[in-house]
Amino acid sequence: MKKLFAIVLAVLMIAAFAAPAMAKVKVGGITFVDFYWNEMDGDARNGGRQVGANNSTNDWSQTELEVPVITRLNATWTNEDNVGMFIELGIGGANGTEGAVMRHAYGWWKITPSFELRVGHTTTIIGQVGPSQLLGTHCAAGTIVGIGYGNWDNDRQPQVRFTYWFPNDFGRISFAIVDPGHRFATPAPTADNTLVPATADGSTEETEIPRFDLAIPIHLLGGALKLYPSFMWQQKDIDQVLPGADDDVTTWAAIFGMTWGMGPFTFSGEIWASENPTNSDAATNRRTAWVAQVFDRDPTDGVAVNDGISDYEVWGWFVDLAFKVGPATIHGIVGNQEGECDRGPAQNDDLEYETWMYGISVPIQLAKGFSIRPEIMFYEYGDDNLHGDNALGPGGSQLSYDDGDGAVVGVQFQVTF
Repeated sequence: MKKLFAIVLAVLMIAAFAAPAMAKVKVGGITFVDFYWNEMDGDARNGGRQVGANNSTNDWSQTELEVPVITRLNATWTNEDNVGMFIELGIGGANGTEGAVMRHAYGWWKITPSFELRVGHTTTIIGQVGPSQLLGTHCAAGTIVGIGYGNWDNDRQPQVRFTYWFPNDFGRISFAIVDPGHRFATPAPTADNTLVPATADGSTEETEIPRFDLAIPIHLLGGALKLYPSFMWQQKDIDQVLPGADDDVTTWAAIFGMTWGMGPFTFSGEIWASENPTNSDAATNRRTAWVAQVFDRDPTDGVAVNDGISDYEVWGWFVDLAFKVGPATIHGIVGNQEGECDRGPAQNDDLEYETWMYGISVPIQLAKGFSIRPEIMFYEYGDDNLHGDNALGPGGSQLSYDDGDGAVVGVQFQVTF
């Protein structure tokens, strides 16, 4: 990885000096350093406990000092024909590990002042609003910008995107054709084999239709109020399934975000609903196995194979209230996410979960290019979840679990050039 980083840096520097006079190259980057304390109670560390049982006792806590992989180096190139390219590498890792990953690699052509074609790997156009939460990318809870706790993250995917800007800075409309992610995100098999991968029957995924995204951001009140409605649809097909088995699974999402600013106050928020979001590689969830579509065995047909798909319904929201005081901006953040999957005719194999986040994040600009961010965030993983494990509780009802809670407290340093 060190050699790769050195080669990429050398190429960027050569391009900067060798580019024609009419072309422009800009190199930039950000270094993040996370210094934090991460805590999780015993219930969270033990995979949950039965509701009504004694609390788990082996709580866990740890201090980390690391350079998270959101640290990045980037370069932008443009020419006189309104063509440009942007490449960004993420650098860093958990617990002092070293690595480099691609964050962005895309190009664009501004065909007219109002119409652009963009191609490559970059953020999607759906879910463009996020909370100001940045500490703990590699912590045990996996927290970053509230993903899994109410924020639908506009994760980065390969795509072909078309954008038209409305006159008078009223907003824009974007349509994107996105790679669907050619894999089914299925849970691991359980003891009774009710959760099994799609390939257990010898079937294979043969998706030929890409994912489709649509976003129509609108600017009002001179740009003080911005609305971000967006939508996503995708269908994956399964070939060579057994007779009577489901041979496709559909994913959709409807997301509405907004930002509003007046003086030192800023409001950001988002609300969304989706079906089978992880099946589109959407980075929306803390526990992947709880939000993928589920393959079920139908006990009524006498055949012990997975022949039905139970859809997973997921929804969430977050609010970020901010107030600027001198060089500091105080963000109060709260978010909630829930999901459920009503499976086959059995009464004790459903899945449900609920998560919460709440806390304060305070980015402070101390000098040009140097900032710190004290942050304290609390995370709840649900106190009445259903794990789909066919366990029976009192009175024959499905057993529920308390999955505990945790916290991330510390400070993030940021150096930008």
